[in-house]
Amino acid sequence: MKHTDEQIIATVRKILDALHDPDTGFNAFRKELREQHLKKEEYEQRIVDKEYELAEKYGLTKANNRDEVKFKLTGKDIMDSRLYVSCGQAAKAFCYVNSQLPKDEQLDLKVLFSTDIEHLVDAKEGHTLPCVKLSDGKWHAIEPQIQPEKDKQPGFQFVCDDVKVGGEIWHQLKSIKEKARPYQITKIVTPEEQATTYSDFGKFLEASMVHKGKLAFLCPTIKLILQSNNLGQYKDSNKQIYEFCKALSDKNNPSIQILVFSDGKRFSCMPCIKEKDEFYGLNLKKKYLSFWKGGDLEQSKEKFGLSGYTFQKVVSPEEYIKEFEEFSRTMSNINNHGRE
Repeated sequence: MKHTDEQIIATVRKILDALHDPDTGFNAFRKELREQHLKKEEYEQRIVDKEYELAEKYGLTKANNRDEVKFKLTGKDIMDSRLYVSCGQAAKAFCYVNSQLPKDEQLDLKVLFSTDIEHLVDAKEGHTLPCVKLSDGKWHAIEPQIQPEKDKQPGFQFVCDDVKVGGEIWHQLKSIKEKARPYQITKIVTPEEQATTYSDFGKFLEASMVHKGKLAFLCPTIKLILQSNNLGQYKDSNKQIYEFCKALSDKNNPSIQILVFSDGKRFSCMPCIKEKDEFYGLNLKKKYLSFWKGGDLEQSKEKFGLSGYTFQKVVSPEEYIKEFEEFSRTMSNINNHGRE
């Protein structure tokens, strides 16, 4: 059944009202906690505990990071628990409430992924929104986290009136508006795809990253190494980096650099990819691409250096391999001498 724009907008408002119902909506659990006058730490811990409790049925545990938990939960989980903690969950809840409406009211929806234009390499700053198509044939994005104005119709504004992959979107949330820059739309999926394929945090990150030039060739290689080598089995992070460097075919690739820090006795290192003048730390414990944006070298020294450690130098993977092996031999000789 074809809906008029007026009918579509009225249904969007109906869904938003359901999401923001103080007793049954996706913020109702927070309301209950506030009424208990908990201390901030306990309040926040109760929310985290609820997330992991919900994720148990999907086989997730405290060994999984919070992002992996957030993405696994469904729209039904969100509405049943009356708790959402992310934009992706708000979008899932919106789509779920829509799916519970009478068939003749249900909207044709899509979901957009967008990434801060200053985080296209790592995709760790993104925003997800549901979209609906109006009579102009275009997809219009909706911000489900903003409560519609009471006693006004429709009481909300569309975020973007022409949603296209590669296009810009200026989000309405205060925390994003304060950045004063647009996000880039990286992918448009169906609610079903968001609920299945992209409930995997690694796959979501990959869909939200934009890699051009050399990175477009390098990142698939890194991903293959992460998937083929269980680097997380090594408790020593320096050993992880060593095995990663050995797996690289091009050990002098200038786009891969290792930042070395020391406290005078021990070393702490961060494997990075370098894009222009910015460093992105690489998480070797995961089997999917996961970066931390460090910024330029000075910013990265501060961000990646552990307390008590000072920056020493930047080395290539080949240099790292040689220095790690030399250090290992030295430590082995010291230990053997100590046993004599």
